[in-house]
Amino acid sequence: MGMLEGSFIPDLYTETLRQYCRHRSSLILDSSGYINKIQKSLRITNVRLDSVLADVVGLSGKAIIEAILEGERNPQKLANYHTTPILDNCINV
Repeated sequence: MGMLEGSFIPDLYTETLRQYCRHRSSLILDSSGYINKIQKSLRITNVRLDSVLADVVGLSGKAIIEAILEGERNPQKLANYHTTPILDNCINV
């Protein structure tokens, strides 16, 4: 009577699991910021992958970005790196 209830103190396994969950959440939040920075850098260099691909950091986007980093500048050759169909009128953009 009159005493406070004891607070929950998790065991080592539960505490470790909570730490991993918090770390995963922070990594997911950080990744969206990095994706935005990638898209901004591409826009500055007049590369508008976000208007052609639904996911810039998907398989096609990563392959195209890697080709650009290796020095490829020909739009037709870059279009060959896609894994999903790209509209012909988008290649001319």
